[in-house]
Amino acid sequence: MLVADKESHSPEVEACIEGRTARFFTANSASDLGQKMVDFFKSRESWIEKDSDICEFVAEYYSVEGMVATFAEVVSSFVESSVSQSFKD
Repeated sequence: MLVADKESHSPEVEACIEGRTARFFTANSASDLGQKMVDFFKSRESWIEKDSDICEFVAEYYSVEGMVATFAEVVSSFVESSVSQSFKD
């Protein structure tokens, strides 16, 4: 995947790791994007070989179970801090 650096992205951009799951190009630079596209094409065999590793990485860190666990932790922390704050008031 080719991704512009220094651009607003959804939180999932954290899955983009230079050289492992993605390549970044300089935002607003057509020449850098073009060069990265050429480089990506030239190294396509190595990216094809990384396919399983990329899929495993994404599945491990971005599964429904993982996202639910993170959400549950945030909610639990919020509830605990709210309860704690209400006893202080």
